[in-house]
Amino acid sequence: MWVESGHSAYDTRWWDELEQEEALDELLCGLTDKQKDYVYSHCMNWNPFIDEPYFDFNRLDDLDLKNLPTFEEEEEPEIDLPF
Repeated sequence: MWVESGHSAYDTRWWDELEQEEALDELLCGLTDKQKDYVYSHCMNWNPFIDEPYFDFNRLDDLDLKNLPTFEEEEEPEIDLPF
């Protein structure tokens, strides 16, 4: 499929990207959606050379994935209405 879509058979960049994506999925396994959003917001960076965002694995090292904030949902208090 890669070659049929016009890419070189010798370009293995897609393989590297797939391995990184699978490694990231394994790291984030078991986190809640809000914790994943927190990790992504901390680790996303901008590459000015290709003008695209990318996941910066160096920033991931700064986070302690076992002790992330829990982001528990706070229940809104019920208000007694006079009617």
